[in-house]
Amino acid sequence: MHSPFLGTARCGKLVRVGPVYARFISGAARGSTQPATPSDTQGAVKGSKAPAVSTPAGTPAGTPGSSTSSSTPSGPPRVVLKGGKAKLFSEFQSPTVYGGAVDRVVGRPAPKTGDVVLVCDGAETPIGWGIYNPNSMFRVRLMQLADEVDEAELQQPDFEQLLHKRLQQAVLLRQRLGLPSEQTNVYRLCNSEGDRLSGLIVDVLADHMVVASSAAWAES
Repeated sequence: MHSPFLGTARCGKLVRVGPVYARFISGAARGSTQPATPSDTQGAVKGSKAPAVSTPAGTPAGTPGSSTSSSTPSGPPRVVLKGGKAKLFSEFQSPTVYGGAVDRVVGRPAPKTGDVVLVCDGAETPIGWGIYNPNSMFRVRLMQLADEVDEAELQQPDFEQLLHKRLQQAVLLRQRLGLPSEQTNVYRLCNSEGDRLSGLIVDVLADHMVVASSAAWAES
């Protein structure tokens, strides 16, 4: 599918996005196996407040960023939820973790916008992997749940491959629905949380595509 124009819809306006990201979206619609990687550079929400970040044992009391953690765990950064909040994500599978549900962030250096983090319950039992944004009301956008993979395979996913997989699944679903068809060549290729790519919408308008992003990871 040719895509001569690809833009980001924001507040009713269209702006250009990078050619690498444009090739990735267009390639996914064609079934390409060579994805490009979008970067996370924007998406801050004014007035938001990031949770405390745990530091190694021995940090003096009163040191900014200190917590009650006895040690710094190895592995990827972890976003630990408040008591009673885990069910929203482990059972009801909410795709977005609000800042108010976060008890603490464990890891040093602290994760930054666009980093992949492991979301855990209060006992630090893994719930799933997501994309972190300390400046957004949606602190984490979950991309993969722990129960989707074997416990032995619970490791940080390759986000580039996961993104490509989700887009391919979206394309195949539309094809099963008969889109595009002789009756219409205008349809939604990717529907954000509906296609498990929270914050990304892609609309096909004949030979054009329009990308609407509401997440920092979808910006380039």
